[in-house]
Amino acid sequence: MRILFLSERFPYPLHDGGNLRSFHVLKGLASRHDVRLVAHRRPGIDADAIRTLESFCRVTIVDPPSRWRSLAASLANGGAFSQPLFLAKNWSGPLSAAADRALARESLDAIHFNHLDTACYSLARNWSQRKVFDTHNCLSAMAADLAGNSRWPWKRALYGREARRLQTWERQVCQRMDAVLTCSDEEAAAFGELAGGGDRFVVAPNGVDCRWLAPRAGAIEEPGALVFTGAMGYFPNQDAALHLCHDILPLLGDLRPAPRLYLVGKDPPAAVRALHNGTSVIVTGQVEDVRPYLERAALVVVPLRHGAGTRLKILEAFAMGKAVVSTCKGAEGIEAADGQEILLAANAEQFAAQIRRAWSDAVLRRCLGAAAIKLASQRYDWPRIQEIVLGAYDRFEQANVAVVA
Repeated sequence: MRILFLSERFPYPLHDGGNLRSFHVLKGLASRHDVRLVAHRRPGIDADAIRTLESFCRVTIVDPPSRWRSLAASLANGGAFSQPLFLAKNWSGPLSAAADRALARESLDAIHFNHLDTACYSLARNWSQRKVFDTHNCLSAMAADLAGNSRWPWKRALYGREARRLQTWERQVCQRMDAVLTCSDEEAAAFGELAGGGDRFVVAPNGVDCRWLAPRAGAIEEPGALVFTGAMGYFPNQDAALHLCHDILPLLGDLRPAPRLYLVGKDPPAAVRALHNGTSVIVTGQVEDVRPYLERAALVVVPLRHGAGTRLKILEAFAMGKAVVSTCKGAEGIEAADGQEILLAANAEQFAAQIRRAWSDAVLRRCLGAAAIKLASQRYDWPRIQEIVLGAYDRFEQANVAVVA
Protein backbone atom coordinates (compact mmCIF):
# COMPACT_ATOMS: atom_id res chain seq x y z
CA MET A 1 0.00 0.00 0.00
CA ARG A 2 0.96 3.65 -0.44
CA ILE A 3 0.42 5.47 2.85
CA LEU A 4 0.45 9.14 3.84
CA PHE A 5 1.73 9.44 7.44
CA LEU A 6 0.51 12.84 8.68
CA SER A 7 2.14 14.14 11.85
CA GLU A 8 2.03 17.54 13.55
CA ARG A 9 5.48 16.81 15.00
CA PHE A 10 8.51 15.54 13.12
CA PRO A 11 9.12 12.18 14.86
CA TYR A 12 12.83 12.63 15.52
CA PRO A 13 15.02 12.97 17.57
CA LEU A 14 13.81 10.35 20.04
CA HIS A 15 13.80 12.49 23.17
CA ASP A 16 10.23 11.85 24.33
CA GLY A 17 7.57 9.17 24.37
CA GLY A 18 5.47 10.69 21.61
CA ASN A 19 8.36 10.69 19.15
CA LEU A 20 9.41 7.19 20.16
CA ARG A 21 6.00 5.76 19.36
CA SER A 22 5.63 7.78 16.15
CA PHE A 23 9.09 6.81 14.90
CA HIS A 24 8.68 3.07 15.51
CA VAL A 25 5.15 2.93 14.08
CA LEU A 26 6.36 4.84 11.01
CA LYS A 27 9.38 2.57 10.58
CA GLY A 28 7.24 -0.54 10.98
CA LEU A 29 4.79 0.63 8.30
CA ALA A 30 7.67 1.49 5.96
CA SER A 31 9.09 -2.03 6.32
CA ARG A 32 6.24 -3.34 4.11
CA HIS A 33 4.62 -0.30 2.53
CA ASP A 34 5.56 2.82 0.58
CA VAL A 35 5.17 5.62 3.13
CA ARG A 36 5.19 9.41 2.66
CA LEU A 37 5.75 11.36 5.90
CA VAL A 38 4.32 14.89 5.99
CA ALA A 39 5.26 16.75 9.18
CA HIS A 40 6.22 20.12 10.60
CA ARG A 41 9.76 21.35 10.78
CA ARG A 42 10.72 21.67 14.44
CA PRO A 43 13.76 22.93 16.38
CA GLY A 44 16.39 20.23 16.54
CA ILE A 45 15.63 18.86 13.08
CA ASP A 46 18.84 18.90 11.07
CA ALA A 47 20.00 17.21 7.88
CA ASP A 48 21.07 14.11 9.81
CA ALA A 49 17.60 13.75 11.36
CA ILE A 50 15.96 14.04 7.96
CA ARG A 51 18.37 11.52 6.43
CA THR A 52 17.59 9.08 9.24
CA LEU A 53 13.93 9.03 8.26
CA GLU A 54 14.64 9.20 4.52
CA SER A 55 16.51 5.92 4.91
CA PHE A 56 13.14 4.14 5.13
CA CYS A 57 10.41 6.56 3.95
CA ARG A 58 9.84 9.64 1.80
CA VAL A 59 9.80 12.92 3.75
CA THR A 60 8.01 16.23 3.24
CA ILE A 61 8.58 18.97 5.83
CA VAL A 62 6.60 22.21 6.11
CA ASP A 63 7.21 25.18 8.37
CA PRO A 64 4.65 25.41 11.17
CA PRO A 65 2.54 28.53 11.62
CA SER A 66 2.99 30.56 14.78
CA ARG A 67 0.73 29.69 17.68
CA TRP A 68 -1.22 32.91 17.04
CA ARG A 69 -1.65 32.04 13.37
CA SER A 70 -2.92 28.60 14.37
CA LEU A 71 -5.56 30.14 16.61
CA ALA A 72 -6.48 32.69 13.93
CA ALA A 73 -6.81 29.95 11.32
CA SER A 74 -9.03 27.97 13.67
CA LEU A 75 -11.22 31.05 14.15
CA ALA A 76 -11.39 31.63 10.38
CA ASN A 77 -12.55 28.04 9.96
CA GLY A 78 -15.30 28.58 12.50
CA GLY A 79 -13.68 26.28 15.00
CA ALA A 80 -12.32 28.54 17.70
CA PHE A 81 -15.51 28.51 19.74
CA SER A 82 -16.21 24.80 19.33
CA GLN A 83 -12.73 23.37 18.84
CA PRO A 84 -10.81 22.41 22.00
CA LEU A 85 -7.83 24.60 22.80
CA PHE A 86 -5.73 21.42 22.77
CA LEU A 87 -6.43 21.25 19.01
CA ALA A 88 -6.83 24.93 18.08
CA LYS A 89 -3.28 25.75 19.18
CA ASN A 90 -1.90 23.16 16.75
CA TRP A 91 -4.22 23.85 13.82
CA SER A 92 -1.98 24.15 10.75
CA GLY A 93 -3.05 25.38 7.35
CA PRO A 94 0.41 24.60 5.90
CA LEU A 95 0.27 20.99 7.14
CA SER A 96 -3.24 20.27 5.89
CA ALA A 97 -2.40 21.94 2.55
CA ALA A 98 0.71 19.76 2.22
CA ALA A 99 -1.46 16.71 2.82
CA ASP A 100 -3.87 17.91 0.11
CA ARG A 101 -0.98 18.30 -2.34
CA ALA A 102 0.42 14.84 -1.60
CA LEU A 103 -3.00 13.24 -2.00
CA ALA A 104 -3.60 15.10 -5.30
CA ARG A 105 -0.21 14.25 -6.82
CA GLU A 106 0.21 10.65 -5.70
CA SER A 107 -1.98 7.59 -5.84
CA LEU A 108 -2.19 7.02 -2.09
CA ASP A 109 -4.27 4.26 -0.54
CA ALA A 110 -4.42 5.27 3.13
CA ILE A 111 -3.81 8.14 5.55
CA HIS A 112 -2.24 7.48 8.92
CA PHE A 113 -3.19 10.29 11.31
CA ASN A 114 -0.65 10.65 14.10
CA HIS A 115 -2.42 12.13 17.17
CA LEU A 116 -5.81 13.82 17.33
CA ASP A 117 -4.44 17.17 16.12
CA THR A 118 -3.97 15.75 12.61
CA ALA A 119 -6.95 13.38 12.68
CA CYS A 120 -9.23 16.40 13.11
CA TYR A 121 -8.41 17.42 9.50
CA SER A 122 -10.48 14.44 8.37
CA LEU A 123 -13.59 16.31 9.54
CA ALA A 124 -12.91 19.20 7.15
CA ARG A 125 -11.88 17.16 4.10
CA ASN A 126 -13.58 14.61 1.86
CA TRP A 127 -10.50 12.43 1.61
CA SER A 128 -11.53 9.08 0.11
CA GLN A 129 -8.52 7.05 1.23
CA ARG A 130 -8.59 4.53 4.05
CA LYS A 131 -8.08 6.34 7.36
CA VAL A 132 -6.20 5.16 10.44
CA PHE A 133 -6.04 7.21 13.65
CA ASP A 134 -3.19 6.52 16.11
CA THR A 135 -4.62 8.04 19.28
CA HIS A 136 -1.45 7.93 21.47
CA ASN A 137 -3.75 8.70 24.42
CA CYS A 138 -7.30 9.72 25.26
CA LEU A 139 -7.12 13.51 25.52
CA SER A 140 -10.66 13.91 26.84
CA ALA A 141 -9.86 11.56 29.73
CA MET A 142 -6.67 13.51 30.44
CA ALA A 143 -8.57 16.82 30.53
CA ALA A 144 -11.27 15.30 32.75
CA ASP A 145 -8.58 14.05 35.13
CA LEU A 146 -7.03 17.52 35.31
CA ALA A 147 -10.46 19.06 35.95
CA GLY A 148 -11.23 16.63 38.74
CA ASN A 149 -7.89 17.13 40.49
CA SER A 150 -7.42 20.89 40.15
CA ARG A 151 -7.56 22.99 43.32
CA TRP A 152 -8.66 26.14 41.50
CA PRO A 153 -12.29 26.60 40.37
CA TRP A 154 -11.31 28.39 37.16
CA LYS A 155 -9.01 25.51 36.18
CA ARG A 156 -11.72 22.97 36.95
CA ALA A 157 -14.10 24.91 34.71
CA LEU A 158 -11.54 25.31 31.90
CA TYR A 159 -10.42 21.67 31.88
CA GLY A 160 -14.00 20.48 32.23
CA ARG A 161 -14.95 22.47 29.14
CA GLU A 162 -11.94 21.04 27.30
CA ALA A 163 -12.89 17.50 28.32
CA ARG A 164 -16.42 17.87 26.92
CA ARG A 165 -15.22 19.40 23.65
CA LEU A 166 -12.43 16.86 23.22
CA GLN A 167 -14.90 14.06 23.77
CA THR A 168 -17.11 15.44 20.99
CA TRP A 169 -14.17 15.71 18.58
CA GLU A 170 -12.82 12.28 19.49
CA ARG A 171 -16.24 10.78 18.83
CA GLN A 172 -16.57 12.46 15.43
CA VAL A 173 -13.02 11.57 14.40
CA CYS A 174 -13.32 7.92 15.44
CA GLN A 175 -16.56 7.59 13.49
CA ARG A 176 -14.70 8.74 10.35
CA MET A 177 -11.91 6.18 10.70
CA ASP A 178 -11.48 2.72 9.22
CA ALA A 179 -9.15 1.78 12.09
CA VAL A 180 -8.33 3.37 15.45
CA LEU A 181 -5.11 2.42 17.26
CA THR A 182 -5.11 2.73 21.05
CA CYS A 183 -2.40 2.07 23.61
CA SER A 184 -4.43 -0.09 26.00
CA ASP A 185 -7.60 -2.13 26.39
CA GLU A 186 -8.95 0.56 28.70
CA GLU A 187 -8.55 3.27 26.08
CA ALA A 188 -9.98 1.02 23.36
CA ALA A 189 -13.07 0.59 25.54
CA ALA A 190 -13.28 4.34 26.21
CA PHE A 191 -13.03 5.27 22.53
CA GLY A 192 -15.36 2.44 21.56
CA GLU A 193 -17.99 3.71 24.00
CA LEU A 194 -17.65 7.19 22.53
CA ALA A 195 -17.92 6.12 18.90
CA GLY A 196 -20.27 3.17 19.00
CA GLY A 197 -17.79 0.30 19.26
CA GLY A 198 -17.01 -2.03 16.38
CA ASP A 199 -13.97 -4.02 15.30
CA ARG A 200 -12.02 -1.01 14.04
CA PHE A 201 -10.46 -0.40 17.49
CA VAL A 202 -7.04 -2.08 17.64
CA VAL A 203 -4.87 -2.16 20.78
CA ALA A 204 -1.27 -1.40 19.74
CA PRO A 205 0.57 -0.72 23.03
CA ASN A 206 3.58 1.49 23.37
CA GLY A 207 6.80 -0.45 23.06
CA VAL A 208 10.49 -0.49 23.81
CA ASP A 209 13.63 -1.33 21.85
CA CYS A 210 14.83 -4.36 23.81
CA ARG A 211 18.11 -4.50 21.87
CA TRP A 212 19.12 -0.91 22.56
CA LEU A 213 17.74 -0.78 26.09
CA ALA A 214 19.22 -3.86 27.73
CA PRO A 215 21.43 -4.54 30.75
CA ARG A 216 25.07 -3.98 29.85
CA ALA A 217 28.02 -5.89 31.23
CA GLY A 218 30.00 -3.87 33.73
CA ALA A 219 27.22 -1.39 34.53
CA ILE A 220 27.52 -0.14 38.11
CA GLU A 221 24.45 0.59 40.24
CA GLU A 222 24.70 3.61 42.53
CA PRO A 223 23.53 2.74 46.05
CA GLY A 224 20.56 4.89 47.00
CA ALA A 225 19.91 6.22 43.47
CA LEU A 226 16.28 6.87 42.52
CA VAL A 227 15.62 7.76 38.88
CA PHE A 228 12.56 9.37 37.31
CA THR A 229 12.64 9.95 33.54
CA GLY A 230 10.38 11.88 31.18
CA ALA A 231 9.97 15.09 29.22
CA MET A 232 9.67 17.67 31.97
CA GLY A 233 7.84 20.11 29.72
CA TYR A 234 4.87 17.73 29.99
CA PHE A 235 2.60 18.69 32.89
CA PRO A 236 2.04 15.17 34.33
CA ASN A 237 5.81 14.70 34.59
CA GLN A 238 6.25 18.12 36.20
CA ASP A 239 3.56 17.31 38.76
CA ALA A 240 5.13 13.90 39.44
CA ALA A 241 8.56 15.42 40.05
CA LEU A 242 7.15 17.98 42.49
CA HIS A 243 5.00 15.35 44.23
CA LEU A 244 8.02 13.09 44.61
CA CYS A 245 10.19 15.78 46.17
CA HIS A 246 7.58 17.49 48.33
CA ASP A 247 5.41 14.58 49.48
CA ILE A 248 7.34 11.30 49.17
CA LEU A 249 11.04 11.95 49.80
CA PRO A 250 10.38 13.63 53.18
CA LEU A 251 8.93 10.28 54.32
CA LEU A 252 12.25 8.57 53.55
CA GLY A 253 14.65 10.78 55.47
CA ASP A 254 15.93 7.94 57.66
CA LEU A 255 16.94 5.65 54.79
CA ARG A 256 20.60 4.74 54.51
CA PRO A 257 22.32 5.30 52.23
CA ALA A 258 20.51 8.60 51.83
CA PRO A 259 18.43 8.63 48.63
CA ARG A 260 19.72 10.61 45.68
CA LEU A 261 17.04 11.43 43.11
CA TYR A 262 17.81 11.97 39.43
CA LEU A 263 15.12 13.83 37.46
CA VAL A 264 16.05 13.09 33.84
CA GLY A 265 14.30 14.77 30.93
CA LYS A 266 14.19 17.73 28.61
CA ASP A 267 12.65 21.16 29.19
CA PRO A 268 12.34 21.25 32.99
CA PRO A 269 10.35 24.35 33.98
CA ALA A 270 11.50 26.73 36.72
CA ALA A 271 9.60 24.85 39.43
CA VAL A 272 11.41 21.60 38.55
CA ARG A 273 14.82 23.27 38.10
CA ALA A 274 14.40 24.74 41.60
CA LEU A 275 14.37 21.20 43.02
CA HIS A 276 18.03 20.73 42.02
CA ASN A 277 20.46 21.00 44.95
CA GLY A 278 23.37 19.02 43.53
CA THR A 279 23.33 16.42 46.30
CA SER A 280 19.98 14.77 47.09
CA VAL A 281 18.19 15.97 43.93
CA ILE A 282 19.84 16.21 40.49
CA VAL A 283 17.90 17.80 37.61
CA THR A 284 19.70 16.86 34.40
CA GLY A 285 17.68 18.51 31.64
CA GLN A 286 17.89 16.83 28.24
CA VAL A 287 20.30 13.91 27.93
CA GLU A 288 21.41 12.22 24.73
CA ASP A 289 21.27 8.73 26.23
CA VAL A 290 19.04 7.72 29.14
CA ARG A 291 20.75 4.35 29.66
CA PRO A 292 23.56 5.53 31.99
CA TYR A 293 20.96 6.97 34.36
CA LEU A 294 18.82 3.84 34.30
CA GLU A 295 21.91 1.71 34.88
CA ARG A 296 22.84 3.61 38.02
CA ALA A 297 19.30 3.39 39.44
CA ALA A 298 18.73 1.26 42.52
CA LEU A 299 15.05 1.91 41.83
CA VAL A 300 13.15 3.59 39.01
CA VAL A 301 10.24 5.62 40.40
CA VAL A 302 7.11 6.72 38.51
CA PRO A 303 4.94 8.84 40.84
CA LEU A 304 2.53 10.02 38.12
CA ARG A 305 -0.87 11.32 39.23
CA HIS A 306 -2.14 12.58 35.87
CA GLY A 307 -1.97 11.75 32.18
CA ALA A 308 -3.09 8.95 29.90
CA GLY A 309 -1.64 6.37 27.55
CA THR A 310 1.04 3.78 28.30
CA ARG A 311 4.22 5.09 29.89
CA LEU A 312 7.32 4.27 27.90
CA LYS A 313 9.44 5.23 30.90
CA ILE A 314 8.25 2.07 32.68
CA LEU A 315 8.86 -0.11 29.63
CA GLU A 316 12.37 1.33 29.27
CA ALA A 317 13.13 0.52 32.90
CA PHE A 318 11.71 -2.99 32.41
CA ALA A 319 13.96 -3.60 29.40
CA MET A 320 16.96 -2.53 31.50
CA GLY A 321 15.99 -5.03 34.21
CA LYS A 322 15.23 -2.38 36.82
CA ALA A 323 12.89 -2.66 39.78
CA VAL A 324 10.09 -0.07 39.37
CA VAL A 325 7.84 1.58 41.95
CA SER A 326 4.87 3.32 40.32
CA THR A 327 1.52 4.80 41.12
CA CYS A 328 -1.45 2.86 39.80
CA LYS A 329 -2.08 5.76 37.40
CA GLY A 330 1.49 5.58 36.09
CA ALA A 331 1.22 1.87 35.31
CA GLU A 332 -2.13 2.03 33.52
CA GLY A 333 -2.23 0.02 30.32
CA ILE A 334 0.82 -2.11 31.17
CA GLU A 335 0.19 -5.79 31.87
CA ALA A 336 2.45 -5.91 34.93
CA ALA A 337 1.39 -7.56 38.18
CA ASP A 338 1.97 -5.84 41.51
CA GLY A 339 4.72 -7.70 43.35
CA GLN A 340 5.74 -9.68 40.29
CA GLU A 341 7.06 -7.21 37.67
CA ILE A 342 6.37 -3.93 39.50
CA LEU A 343 5.47 -2.43 42.90
CA LEU A 344 2.34 -0.26 42.91
CA ALA A 345 1.10 2.46 45.25
CA ALA A 346 -2.09 4.51 45.49
CA ASN A 347 -0.80 7.48 47.54
CA ALA A 348 2.38 9.09 48.88
CA GLU A 349 2.48 6.95 52.04
CA GLN A 350 2.12 3.71 50.07
CA PHE A 351 4.71 4.90 47.56
CA ALA A 352 7.23 5.56 50.32
CA ALA A 353 6.43 2.17 51.86
CA GLN A 354 7.06 0.38 48.54
CA ILE A 355 10.40 2.17 48.17
CA ARG A 356 11.33 1.04 51.69
CA ARG A 357 10.30 -2.53 50.87
CA ALA A 358 12.49 -2.70 47.77
CA TRP A 359 15.30 -0.69 49.36
CA SER A 360 15.87 -3.31 52.04
CA ASP A 361 15.45 -6.40 49.82
CA ALA A 362 18.05 -6.88 47.08
CA VAL A 363 16.58 -10.27 46.18
CA LEU A 364 13.17 -8.66 45.56
CA ARG A 365 14.77 -6.03 43.31
CA ARG A 366 16.56 -8.70 41.26
CA CYS A 367 13.39 -10.79 40.93
CA LEU A 368 11.35 -7.77 39.84
CA GLY A 369 14.01 -6.84 37.28
CA ALA A 370 14.24 -10.36 35.83
CA ALA A 371 10.45 -10.63 35.49
CA ALA A 372 10.30 -7.15 33.95
CA ILE A 373 12.85 -8.01 31.25
CA LYS A 374 10.86 -11.10 30.34
CA LEU A 375 7.59 -9.13 30.10
CA ALA A 376 9.19 -6.37 28.01
CA SER A 377 10.68 -8.80 25.49
CA GLN A 378 7.60 -11.00 25.18
CA ARG A 379 4.91 -8.32 25.09
CA TYR A 380 6.35 -4.87 24.40
CA ASP A 381 9.33 -5.20 22.07
CA TRP A 382 8.76 -2.79 19.16
CA PRO A 383 8.77 -5.46 16.41
CA ARG A 384 5.81 -7.10 18.16
CA ILE A 385 3.92 -3.80 18.28
CA GLN A 386 4.77 -3.06 14.65
CA GLU A 387 3.22 -6.39 13.64
CA ILE A 388 -0.04 -5.36 15.33
CA VAL A 389 -0.10 -2.08 13.37
CA LEU A 390 0.74 -3.85 10.13
CA GLY A 391 -2.09 -6.29 10.84
CA ALA A 392 -4.57 -3.42 10.84
CA TYR A 393 -3.41 -2.48 7.34
CA ASP A 394 -3.45 -6.11 6.20
CA ARG A 395 -7.19 -6.10 6.84
CA PHE A 396 -7.59 -3.32 4.24
CA GLU A 397 -5.72 -5.31 1.61
CA GLN A 398 -7.72 -8.43 2.42
CA ALA A 399 -10.94 -6.44 2.08
CA ASN A 400 -9.81 -5.11 -1.33
CA VAL A 401 -9.05 -8.64 -2.51
CA ALA A 402 -12.48 -9.81 -1.36
CA VAL A 403 -14.17 -6.96 -3.26
CA VAL A 404 -12.25 -7.76 -6.47
CA ALA A 405 -13.03 -11.47 -6.14
